[in-house]
Amino acid sequence: MSTETFFKNKIKKIDWLFVSLMAAAIFFHLFMLGVRPPHHDEGINGWFADQMTFHGCYKYDPSNYHGPLHFYTVFLFQTLIGRSSFILRLPTALISILTVFLITKYSRFFGRTAAYIAAFAFVLSPGMEFYGRYAIHESDFVFFFILIFWGILGLYKEGHKKYLWSVVLGITGLIVTKETYIIHLVCFVAAWYLLLYLDKYFKNDDSFIPAKQSWNKNDLRNSILVGIAIILLLYTGFFVNYDGFFGIFETMAAWTNTGVHKGGHSKPFSYWMTLSLRYEHIFLIAAFLSIQFFSKLSRWSRLLTLYGFLTLGIYSVISYKTPWCIISIIWPFYFVFGELAADFIKTKWKTEVTFALAALFLLSAFLTCRLNFFHYDDNKEPYVYVHTFRNIDKFVQPLLKIVKVDNANYNLTGHVIRDGEWPLPWILGDFTMIGYYTNNTKPLSYDGDFLLVESKKIMEVESGFKNKYFVENLTMRDSQDPSKAYFSYEKFKHIFPNRTPEFIPTPLLPGQGLLAEYFINKNWSGEPVSLKQADKIDFYWEGENKILPAPFSATYSGDIYFPKTPREIIFASDDGGFVEINGQRIIDDPGPHGITETKYIVQGEKGWKKIKVGFYDEGGGAVVKLFWIDDLGNKTIVTKEFLRFNESQLENKGMVK
Repeated sequence: MSTETFFKNKIKKIDWLFVSLMAAAIFFHLFMLGVRPPHHDEGINGWFADQMTFHGCYKYDPSNYHGPLHFYTVFLFQTLIGRSSFILRLPTALISILTVFLITKYSRFFGRTAAYIAAFAFVLSPGMEFYGRYAIHESDFVFFFILIFWGILGLYKEGHKKYLWSVVLGITGLIVTKETYIIHLVCFVAAWYLLLYLDKYFKNDDSFIPAKQSWNKNDLRNSILVGIAIILLLYTGFFVNYDGFFGIFETMAAWTNTGVHKGGHSKPFSYWMTLSLRYEHIFLIAAFLSIQFFSKLSRWSRLLTLYGFLTLGIYSVISYKTPWCIISIIWPFYFVFGELAADFIKTKWKTEVTFALAALFLLSAFLTCRLNFFHYDDNKEPYVYVHTFRNIDKFVQPLLKIVKVDNANYNLTGHVIRDGEWPLPWILGDFTMIGYYTNNTKPLSYDGDFLLVESKKIMEVESGFKNKYFVENLTMRDSQDPSKAYFSYEKFKHIFPNRTPEFIPTPLLPGQGLLAEYFINKNWSGEPVSLKQADKIDFYWEGENKILPAPFSATYSGDIYFPKTPREIIFASDDGGFVEINGQRIIDDPGPHGITETKYIVQGEKGWKKIKVGFYDEGGGAVVKLFWIDDLGNKTIVTKEFLRFNESQLENKGMVK
């Protein structure tokens, strides 16, 4: 036989449908895998893996109520390959690809056409792909349950020992993955007994007649012992942390409380159907057809249908819902869909069914591509749930660039001053000098090499800066306040070439006072006729002592420091005026009138705030004073120690004190 003939024969034997299926699975799971910024939960999961490196073992936390397996796989990949968003998600992506491969192995039970259609439905599902590219536990969970079901079918159909191991290792995998295995196992057992009850109403087949088993009690004992050993090893950190074993039971209380707790993740009963109407059309069609043709289904598909609806019902009743749980609900219906589609193809409507199937797959592929490659951080997409926006890169990318220039830059000093810092502790896990400040904690000095500051704390932080910074505006995720990223001009000027710093600290002197501007009219119009430095606002003019003849007006502007809030300020005037804090008019005191006091309680963050005080006089006595209630409860004039302004405003204008 010639070489050419040999290769032609080999090519003819290739299952090109299988090759296409696995190529699609690899593409959808790995293409642009690292482009999406890490989710809050991904950052925490990555951080748990980092702690294994830090502590030298895994320490199970019962309050986390997730099994340790995912953290071990992330730890292994990060240790062997490195740290990146791609590597963080790679274990999940690979097990999702392996799940597709496992579904094709159902050919021996459902037939090749049905198994391959089910596998394609899995690959093209927007949810299966979106969360199959997430560094969370859900895809592992789906794999192990499909492995269990494969083992059960194998035991009934063939009875080989390998199927026994599949069932035991699948259950072991569920236990070390996520506590929700209890819900699924209960639903599966309930579906089994319900099917046995309903069985008398349908035509029987031989699918529930067990094959002769080729395993014995020793095999059962060995498989169970291996499963128990895996559970003990992973939960105890390979017998370094024995408390981890008891955590298996302690975690149930925390997990159960979450399920009934009414909080931010509470959703209505119809939540899963709402998601499916937007994304999971194959699931909806399969669910509808499984009811319509329940009596026509094989017993195994009836079992999956009952299990699927029971699981859907339980998850609908539970108020605590996060969208990634949908993939552990809908997967049974892909097998039902595959069987029904394969049966319909055998009818006289083969052409119509094939076109309908192709159209449905194309729609799912479009939705999957749109979600995974374009709208992966669009909060208008329900699957993009409290996800990190891509503009977090405005903060992260300059840091990654500067460490590429010199690894020593991992020791740069950074401050993250936010009430929500995740996923940054994982993303910036290699930086050794970052402090995370929440709940009104703060660093000893605000100046650092880089900072990320939540909007409500920006004024206080900027008032403490002595250095120049490049500034980027960003929002980390939906429902969070905007933030500003600051990069030291001296450290990052080569990262931002041809750019001047956006923040330059005002050259301030302690006890400086305010900038006073005086006008020869009562409405602060035109150019001021005089600029002065006012140590404080405490003026009482009359007769020949007036600074200007009436009518005249004045403004006093700069910054005022509030050492504590709330704090009451008091504005006294004759004839009238106003007070503005941070551009908001808090006191409006129209005149003319005699000496009148107006009060206002300033709320918000302590620290420096912009202030502008206006005053005007129409004749007679002229009074303008700014008081506050000090820490001792006394009414005192705001002194110059708490006032400042930019002296450059007086340059070349003949400053007068």
